[in-house]
Amino acid sequence: MSTKAKAKALAEDIEDSEVASMLEPGSPPSDPAQWLTDKNGDLDWDYTARTVREWSTDALLSHLWKHSFSIPAREYNPSAPFVWVKNDSGESVVLPHGYRLPLMFVAKYCWEVTFRKVGSEDSWRKAKSNVFHLSRLCQNLFRRAKAKKELRGGMEKGWRCLMFDRLLARFYKHWSRNDPVGGKKFLVEHSVKEYDRDVLKHGESNRLSLQILTHFSVRLEEVVPSRVGWCQND
Repeated sequence: MSTKAKAKALAEDIEDSEVASMLEPGSPPSDPAQWLTDKNGDLDWDYTARTVREWSTDALLSHLWKHSFSIPAREYNPSAPFVWVKNDSGESVVLPHGYRLPLMFVAKYCWEVTFRKVGSEDSWRKAKSNVFHLSRLCQNLFRRAKAKKELRGGMEKGWRCLMFDRLLARFYKHWSRNDPVGGKKFLVEHSVKEYDRDVLKHGESNRLSLQILTHFSVRLEEVVPSRVGWCQND
């Protein structure tokens, strides 16, 4: 891990206990293993692998649906600093606006893979762990954003979630694997310095958008106003 990444990881480690205490005040987390991080600062894969082995397909699909979220149509003001993401229960989470498009495509990717693979037992067996892990990464982003807003003086447009940004750094390089072996291969083929890139900054964000559009074969018109009905709030 690079020096910059280590500093960011330390900040997130300090914050994590505050996140847990806020989400479940007065009691320990329902499953402490759910939000553990590995030595690289990624969401621990062991919980993902164990859960996918133990849950039925129906249970996993129910979980994915319960933790789905909607993304609003793009604001006409391109300099809008924040975006409000609404979860299945109707609760809104405020995030820096740069997370809007990446979240939109992570959601689209998860559901398209699910719909395409779930009908084949062999295909779904190979795909479900990554889909579930992506869902967990989104939930971790939301819980940390909520903690930032409630515990650290409100959301700021420069706020970042290290763990989710590591995912975006991999997407930037057309890398969709999130398991430990895939993570090691990413470092061999690229570099740990890739994780220092702030892909939400202007310029980098534009290139990330183009990478996602190409990688996931999504139509450009889906990212402009009135054309994101599949994830648009009422």
